[in-house]
Amino acid sequence: MEIRSSLELLPDAKRISDVVCRFYGVENDEITKKRCGRKNEARSAAIYLAGKLSLDTYKKISDQYGIDNDRTVRSVCTNEQNIERR
Repeated sequence: MEIRSSLELLPDAKRISDVVCRFYGVENDEITKKRCGRKNEARSAAIYLAGKLSLDTYKKISDQYGIDNDRTVRSVCTNEQNIERR
């Protein structure tokens, strides 16, 4: 029996998106579309989890979620982490 490395067990962005969509009861396009001025909790959760659970860079995560700037991903991750600590 082959033993897989821990890096192979990390979820990829698609898996994270699928689980988040199922949890929030939304379609995948809901977490990839921009909604200026409106909170999209499912999208923020997916971005945060991608940053926390995958080895993807902020740039790669920003590309996956249709975000123009990787600083936005960093901001979402920081905000969600602060919420998690409460």
